[in-house]
Amino acid sequence: MSLLSQKSPVSVAEATETFTTVGNIFLASLQLASYLSS
Repeated sequence: MSLLSQKSPVSVAEATETFTTVGNIFLASLQLASYLSS
């Protein structure tokens, strides 16, 4: 957490956006796998 507080707000925002994008891709691949396995 100390590393995040040392970063600028822009970097934190970029990290959050990247994390959200990765999360969306992960959820999409889970849905695709569920669809293919059914």
